[in-house]
Formats: sequence, structure tokens, C-alpha cells
Amino acid sequence: MKIALAGISGFIGSYIAQYLTDKGHEIVPITREDFKLHNISFIITGCDAVINFTGHPILCRWTNANKTKIFESRIETTSELVNSMSVINDPPKILINASAIGIYSPDVINYENQYKQADNFLAEIVEAWESEVTKAIYADIRTIIMRLGVVIDKNGGIIKKLRPLFKMGLGGRLGNGKQKMSFIHIQDLVRAIEYFLTNPNASDVYNLTTPFPVTNKEFTKKLAAGFRKKAFFRIPACWLRLIYGKSSLLILESSEVYPDKLLKEGFTFHYPKMDDCIDQVCHH
Repeated sequence: MKIALAGISGFIGSYIAQYLTDKGHEIVPITREDFKLHNISFIITGCDAVINFTGHPILCRWTNANKTKIFESRIETTSELVNSMSVINDPPKILINASAIGIYSPDVINYENQYKQADNFLAEIVEAWESEVTKAIYADIRTIIMRLGVVIDKNGGIIKKLRPLFKMGLGGRLGNGKQKMSFIHIQDLVRAIEYFLTNPNASDVYNLTTPFPVTNKEFTKKLAAGFRKKAFFRIPACWLRLIYGKSSLLILESSEVYPDKLLKEGFTFHYPKMDDCIDQVCHH
């Protein structure tokens, strides 16, 4: 397959590109510059699929400037992609678009078809983002929205940030540690993308999390044990609010999310439990 990939410079995007290239697919990168120059129609012409992972990091102080970056890097780029796919003569048949479990309320268990929407800036962003993605359906494009949990990867994301602290024995739980963490190993994420590309019946919204969320306290204990260290410390919630402002809710609030659709469709996780992930991250 010839696959256009937006967001290729990010740690997830670069991993996807390598994985799909190794599987024999041709990757056509879509860069920030391409969006600025409005080159998207030219790039995606002749492609079989588009994968979109563009987005400014969410975990930052939600100043007006950062809110604008978060909004534009998701909603406006996705809108341009979908518009371009809608107007060219022979558009790609599939759009696979990143989204976030941040749309879900922290006080209930959430499935794709049974959930409560959160009432905050992040949920507003996700709702606006997904509404742009779904416009591709009107152009007869098979559309998949991936609501991503915390992505576990030894070379990127949360593990890359925490590894130095935990290796020095300075790891610790965040706030009271009771908040649930819904996660997915990056290898399962890219396998799910491969499943979406090759399964013509896959469409609509999918939760990309394993069926076994953990609390922050459990995650901290397992990660410390993986590096053969103790995790004595606790980072108080007030410190995190001081550093990150309102975006601290990403760290301090629960996200109990289950991948109902993937499981019903027979997808199997290679790293279903946090122990499996920690073993791979720390020992391979």
C-alpha cells in the first residue's frame, strides 16, 4: 500500500513509518511545511490511505497561545486533509486519524458506545477534532478514529521522561496515585493500525487501550521494580498544578477506558498488561 503519513516527525509517527515500511508499504510523508503550502492534494493523490498523527503536545500550560497551537495543529490540519481527500478525483480509500481518550469523563468507565463526555478544554478539542475527521465519511472514505491511551514505548513518551528519574531511585507516584491509567504498548498500537488498513469492515471510533488499566500507584511500583529500584517519593498534586496549570488534570484524573470494539472484532494484544509492557521496556 502507498500510505500518506502526517505527523511523521513525532515519536509515534516515526515508529509507524518504520513498522509499515518494514512490512513492505510505501510511506509518503506529509510535513508541517506541506500544510503551510497547502500541498496536501498533490501529496495524497495516488495514495491508498492517509494516517494522521499531527498535534502539538497537550501536556503544557494551557495559555491562550498554547491553546491556539493545540487547536490549529489538530483541527485545522485535519480539516485540510479531509477537504483535500474530498476534492481530488481518486482519493485514498482510508483515513486513520489519531484522537484521545481525553474526551471521556474521569468518574465513569468508558467504552466506545457507552461513555460520558468530560467537561473541559481537552474534551472540547477532541470533540471538534473528531467532527472534522467524520466529514471524510461523506466522501465515501472509510474512516477510523483512534482514541489513544498513554502510549508505552521504551524510546519515547512517558517512559523516556521517567526512565532517568526511576533509574536514580527518584520515581514516585503522582498525587494520591489512585487515578486510573489506560495505556497501550506502541507495538500493539501499530499492529492495530495494520489491522485497520487491512480489514475492510473496520470503521468508526476505537479505543486504543488495553483491557487492563492500572492505577498510577501500581504503574509507579511496577516501573520502579523493572529498574530494580524503590519508589519512595510522592509528587503532590499542588506541585503538578503549579507546573502544568489546568493541564495537570491529564496526570491527576482517572481515565478508565476499555477497547470494547477491538476485543469484539478479535484483535489480540501482545502486551495486554502493564507487567508485559514493563518487562519489554526495562529488559529488552
